[in-house]
Amino acid sequence: MSSEHRTAILDAATDSFSRLGFNKTSIEDIAKRAGIGKGTVYLHFESKEALLGAVIDRNRGEALVHLEAAVRRAATPEAKLRTFIEAQLTRVTWTLSLPETTMLEFIPVAEPFLREDRARELALPESILGLAHRRSVALLLRSSR
Repeated sequence: MSSEHRTAILDAATDSFSRLGFNKTSIEDIAKRAGIGKGTVYLHFESKEALLGAVIDRNRGEALVHLEAAVRRAATPEAKLRTFIEAQLTRVTWTLSLPETTMLEFIPVAEPFLREDRARELALPESILGLAHRRSVALLLRSSR
C-alpha cells in the first residue's frame, strides 16, 4: 500500500467532499480523481465514512499544528489569545460558508473524529491563561518587594 496512493486518495476525497458533499461523493468518483482503481481505495480505507474521517484528521491535524505554532510565536499572553481567537473565527467563518446541506451531512459522520482534536484545541487557551496567571503573579511579587 503506497503512501502516494493514500495521499492521492485523500487529496481527491478532500476535493470531492468539499465540492459535492458527503452523500453525493462516491468512492468511484474519488478513485477516478486519484487516478487509481476503486479497489485500491478500499485497500486503504474500509468505507467512505473512514475516508472522511481520514480527511478530517489530516486537515484538522495540519490546522492544529499551524495554530499551535502561531500561538507559540506570539510574544505575550494577550497576543497568544488573540491569535487563538482569530484562528477560531476564521475556521467558523469558513465552516459557515459551506452549503447548509453539506454541513448537515458532515456533522453526524465527522463528530467521532473531532472529539480528540477538541481536547487538544481546548488545551491551548488553558495554557495561555496559565501563562498569563503566572506572569501576573510574578509581576505582583516583584512590585511588592
